[in-house]
Parts: sequence; structure tokens; C-alpha cells
Amino acid sequence: MHYKSVATVLSCVKVADGALESGLEDGCVLELPFIATLASLVRARCFIVRGASMEPVFRDGDCLLVDWRAYRMRAPVRGEAVVLRVPLDEQAYLKRIVGLPGEWVRLEAGGVLVDGEPLVEPYLAEQRIPGQFVGQEWYLGPEDYLVLGDTRSDSFDSRRFGPVGAEQLVGPVLLRYWPLSRWGRSSNSA
Repeated sequence: MHYKSVATVLSCVKVADGALESGLEDGCVLELPFIATLASLVRARCFIVRGASMEPVFRDGDCLLVDWRAYRMRAPVRGEAVVLRVPLDEQAYLKRIVGLPGEWVRLEAGGVLVDGEPLVEPYLAEQRIPGQFVGQEWYLGPEDYLVLGDTRSDSFDSRRFGPVGAEQLVGPVLLRYWPLSRWGRSSNSA
């Protein structure tokens, strides 16, 4: 049974190549009473990762809880893995915040520069930016964020759709609850 609903407190979402598709699906692991109870208590949404755009931290098949209320109480933080909605697109995406409001961000072959300084990203397997994106730069407005996938060579992110507004950020990843071998709070590192 598939449905589209942003207002649903508890839903399961598939992430296909970085894109999230709303809907209940088999294997969502919501059958675990503890997960369903936890999600409803913290008012989180459940997501299943499909694709490799956030490897190595988030892998295909990982099940995540995302706090959709967090940004009502605090500002987003650089380095957070977040679910967001892209302008003019029905889908949502799982990406990482690399640029904050008021910053100048530039992509170089060796990585990301923020206000002229190299951004340290310990969660990446490789810092290299593919050639076609080298030289891209943005001055972020007062409500803008720049988001990139961790697999920089294969990700649909701000390099293609530009900065995203604060209202497009659904929330940060709270924890990975499946597979059990990788259970735990999102530390934003592998």
C-alpha cells in the first residue's frame, strides 16, 4: 500500500539513489513494536536507504529514524545528514549539509572550500570532486543551505539543483535502527 503524506508522523520511506519515496513497504522493520513506539514518541519518521549516494556512512538497506521537529527548535548544523525536499520535485532526498546561511562555498578538485578554508569531512571515503563540478561556487543567502551526497562522484544534490531553503529541510537523521549490526545514533561517520 503506497501513499503520499508529508503530515504523517510515522511513515516508512524508500531512498532510491538518494531520492526518498513515501510509502509503506515490506521489510521496513516497523513490525518491531519498539521501533514503532520509539518513532511515535519522538515524532520521527522512518526511512529506508536505497542507493549509494551517501556511502560509506549510510548504505543501501539501512533503516533510519529522522527527527522532523528538530529544525523548529534549532538551526541545522554543518555535517548533519538530513532529509530534504527539492524545489519543483515531489521526492525527498538524503544529503549532508556542507554550507550554511551567509557563507561562500566553492568546489575544488581536492574538496569543498567554505569562505576560502578547506572543509574537513571525516565521514567521506574520498574528498575528490569530479571534474565537471570543479569551480562551482555559491554565496548562500540568509535562509540557504548547500547539501551534497557523500559519494561525490554519484549524487543528485545542490550541484544540480542549487542551494535549498530552510523550509525544505525535513530533519536530521537521529539513528540507524537496521541492520542491527549497525544500530545506533547517527554519528555522521562510518
